[in-house]
Amino acid sequence: MVNVAVVVVLLALLSFLGVVVRFSIVSAWRSKGARSRLRQVDPAGTAAVVGFRVPEEVVELYRSAPFLTQTEFRLIDRSTVPPKEWFVGGFFPLAPVDVREQRKVFGLKDGIPIADDLSKGVYFVASDGRVVFRSPNNTRGDVVVARTASDLAAFATGRDESEE
Repeated sequence: MVNVAVVVVLLALLSFLGVVVRFSIVSAWRSKGARSRLRQVDPAGTAAVVGFRVPEEVVELYRSAPFLTQTEFRLIDRSTVPPKEWFVGGFFPLAPVDVREQRKVFGLKDGIPIADDLSKGVYFVASDGRVVFRSPNNTRGDVVVARTASDLAAFATGRDESEE
């Protein structure tokens, strides 16, 4: 009986170690050089991974949005009253290797991951072009951030006073 308990505990520890290695070491290795790929969009390769065409507005967002290379900032939608703020940890490249890896990390099966919130949440482009936020910390489910990537590109940026 004791031997079975020891085997179960060892298997649990090995499983935990496997998860740590997978998401701490392998994920970092696979996404090496991601920062340099941010503006190098691969719409055809991304479409092959996600199963739908990448909207041209998303490609344009990646090529020209000034906030794309920023990290740990807020996107502010001033078209709503009061303005809505969305915390962004950073954007992901639109290259097959990165899209595949981020879909695996976030368990995303139905969109193109474009950014995270550093708290298990992911911003993604749905097949209909909407920019959506999904987080296990959000009890309301998926939240539409912007109708299109062009709308997202028009958001203002800001930082909290505590972040400066």
